[in-house]
Amino acid sequence: MEIVESYNVKIWVGLKNMENGRTKKIKDVEKMLQNYVNTFSSDCYSLTETKFIYTGGCEKGLVIGLINYPRFERTNDHILQNAIDIGTMLMYKLNQYRVTITTPTKTYMLKNETNEIRR
Repeated sequence: MEIVESYNVKIWVGLKNMENGRTKKIKDVEKMLQNYVNTFSSDCYSLTETKFIYTGGCEKGLVIGLINYPRFERTNDHILQNAIDIGTMLMYKLNQYRVTITTPTKTYMLKNETNEIRR
């Protein structure tokens, strides 16, 4: 049995393109994430479908999970930085206004300043 300090981070991202209203397919995001893992990281991520319901509408989305996996122990800073890098990449590739990252103690909101201006 291996035991490490627990730490988990989640990336919350919508799939509806904010410019044209089209929804990206989950398989497309899966390919983006797989490319990221193969190129920049040897870590493991989970991918869970979700639906965001908000005032005036709703959209399909994803929750991407990162944990401190005992087999490949990482620091909290490493895990959080990977989440920020992945969240930023997805925000631009999926044309989102914002992406949220949650940790056990803090919530971070990434903002796509280019899209915020157009909005």
